[in-house]
Amino acid sequence: YVVAMDSDEATVGALYERIRGQQTNVLPLLVDLMNPSPSQGWAQEERRGLGERGAADFALCLALVHHLAISGNVPLSKIVEWLSTITEAGVVEFVPKSDPMVQALLRTRQDVYSGYTQVAFEKALREQFEITDVACLPKSERVLYQFCHKQR
Repeated sequence: YVVAMDSDEATVGALYERIRGQQTNVLPLLVDLMNPSPSQGWAQEERRGLGERGAADFALCLALVHHLAISGNVPLSKIVEWLSTITEAGVVEFVPKSDPMVQALLRTRQDVYSGYTQVAFEKALREQFEITDVACLPKSERVLYQFCHKQR
């Protein structure tokens, strides 16, 4: 099963329209990770919050880290620590400050993100996971990291 989450309503809607009417195991969800769904219902026990619904076997985190770090002011170490609670393995993309999308985010705020570097991200990732592969994306400075939990 695939749970596809994004905070962009148009993106989630487009995925829904694309798979509507098909036999598929994809559930598109509109989710704001900076303000995820809490437990709800009587005594907050009828519907579990996002964080209580269980960890994934694999997470694909594309164009996520820079939004949480720059827009949400979440330190890289906290992002990776959270990632370690939601998945056993996955792929995560690091988008450097030189990227046009990060530059667009920084246009509306003071750049106080001196800790937002690839070296710092790799260090945080290694503290929680084993990095099993690294791939630099062509015609970009973006980097994909394949990871899994360290042997316990």
